[in-house]
Parts: sequence; C-alpha cells; structure tokens
Amino acid sequence: MKGLAQTAKNTKKAPEKKGADTDMKVVNLMGEEAIEAGADKIGPAVQRAQNPAIALGQLVGQMALQIGAETMDTLELDPGVFLKEGGFMDNTIDYAINKFELQAGIKEPAFVSAVEMLKSAHQNGNKQQQGGNAPQAQPRGYSLADNYAAGSPAL
Repeated sequence: MKGLAQTAKNTKKAPEKKGADTDMKVVNLMGEEAIEAGADKIGPAVQRAQNPAIALGQLVGQMALQIGAETMDTLELDPGVFLKEGGFMDNTIDYAINKFELQAGIKEPAFVSAVEMLKSAHQNGNKQQQGGNAPQAQPRGYSLADNYAAGSPAL
C-alpha cells in the first residue's frame, strides 16, 4: 500500500471543490488501487478464510486505519468518508466482492467486521492515551496483503 498518499495527492490536483464528495472519491480510489495491488494475495486469502466476511472486513478495516493514518495530516480528509454509504468501506467491500467473485451476502457482515475493527482500534488508542500499553508498530515494509497471505490469525 505504499504510495497511497501519493495517489491521493495526484487525485486531488484537479481544482475541485474541497469537501466530503472529493474526499470520498479519493479514498475510494485508494481502496480500489490497494485491492488491485494486492489482488494476487488478498483474493486467495479471503477465499480460503474460514469466514470470508470477517477476513474481508478486517482487511478493509486495516486499510481504512492505514489510509487514515497516512493521509490525515497531509490531506485533511473528512473522517466520515470511511463509514458513509458509498464511502471507503462500502465501496472497497463491494469492489473486493466483485473482483474476487465472492458471495454478495457477505457484504453486511464484512462491513460490521470492519466497523468493529475500527471501534477496537479507537478504544485501544484511547487506552494508550490514558497510559495503557502502546500497540506494536508494524515492521518496515509491512503489507496487509502479506499479513493475510501469511495466514493471519484473524483468518
């Protein structure tokens, strides 16, 4: 997912009105490009998962967290674009379902799984600010697709 911030910057060069619609287009493009970039690993990993809906939801949730972290300071995105209908999670889940020919019925449980992941990350972030244990940083060169291809325990 390297280069997501650059993709977003390139997308935002057009003199469009700044707002949620533009932000949504940017994050949706980033999600689609991330799925395409990792398709050879993501597709088989989600398809092999014991519960593809949860695996896809966790992947999309991790993508949302990573994109948010990489772009929040530089792009000043409206945070709502990740959760809104037609936003990042909705669009990226649809895109993956179509790309990997998954059952359409997994969309809602995948979305719920992604939202639960975001809630958990938010709660862990609040605990960290209150003096809890800091989450471990991902190693340099970390890739979500590699994590899933390696058989993440989340699968």
